Amino acid sequence: MGRTTTVQMVTAIAAGLAILAPSWTAFARPPYTSPERDFSVAFPAAPKIDAHPAQNQDASAYWIYSAERHGGAFLVRVDQYPAGIPVPEPTRRIYELLLGAHAKESSSRLISIQSVPLGAFPSLQGVFTDDTGAIEKRRVVMAGHRLYQIFYTHAERTEVSMAGEAFLSSFRIPGR
Repeated sequence: MGRTTTVQMVTAIAAGLAILAPSWTAFARPPYTSPERDFSVAFPAAPKIDAHPAQNQDASAYWIYSAERHGGAFLVRVDQYPAGIPVPEPTRRIYELLLGAHAKESSSRLISIQSVPLGAFPSLQGVFTDDTGAIEKRRVVMAGHRLYQIFYTHAERTEVSMAGEAFLSSFRIPGR
């Protein structure tokens, strides 16, 4: 291969990367830390917070943090169970039940389950689809009296899939 051909090939590759780079780098943001400082995650846009406080000391509370970008939805749901109520040990079976319940409630199909490491915590990831062809990846992890569900959903789009994987992988529970 001559020098001219090599230069042309490198130039073509660089041009191709320049076209792709804006779509991927548009998702780059510093990690968001929840007001409770119980988790951090790199949302692709500033998240909205939907809070549902406990109505009494025996009730559960939950928060939904959500952001949308380029046709994808990126969410973290945190369920806080009362300290006086025993919670089950976070086992694979418990996580499978949670993922199965989500499929039933959302009228979607759970097409795969796999273990995904999340620091010191065991967690599972479920992949769902529905009749529209939308895809959802949802990870579940319990830490003490909190259940975290980290998920994104999108139509079949590679750009959002890459951002979704980056979003899921960025989730952290401090100190663990």
